[in-house]
Amino acid sequence: MIERREFLKSLASLSAATVALPAAEESDRLGKLLPKRTLGRTGVAVTMLGVGGWHIGRMEEPEAQRTIEAALEGGIRFFDNAESYQDGASESRYGRLLTPKYRDIVFLMTKSTATDAATARRHLEESLLRMKTDYVDLWQMHSVTSVEDVDQRIQNGIL
Repeated sequence: MIERREFLKSLASLSAATVALPAAEESDRLGKLLPKRTLGRTGVAVTMLGVGGWHIGRMEEPEAQRTIEAALEGGIRFFDNAESYQDGASESRYGRLLTPKYRDIVFLMTKSTATDAATARRHLEESLLRMKTDYVDLWQMHSVTSVEDVDQRIQNGIL
């Protein structure tokens, strides 16, 4: 029978070895993914790098397509956007270049600058139409810079 002290030493060694092991590599139909990390308090694991929609919206369309494809080939599956980026043009670009072929494998998020519930609802509906999807994986309020901004949104029914 193993002594308690021996057992604890073995357990500690095993735990240390487990921590040192790299996480199992994930892949999908396009290939290997970048390592994932938990996104804030969501509990959702996303690739540790993402593509920002603001930049995609400012590029010429062929460059945007190459950037999206290169990101996907490089294992990125996290794509961010906002209704305010180029007045929705960036979301429209995702709707042309990203979601038709890759919606099933990407984590897609967007944001709204709305300060009241009706505008927030409209922004969400318009974002879904522009990105040609019936859901986003995460929707956030954008440009919240103060406690007063939070209070205003709560008072106006967003939360």
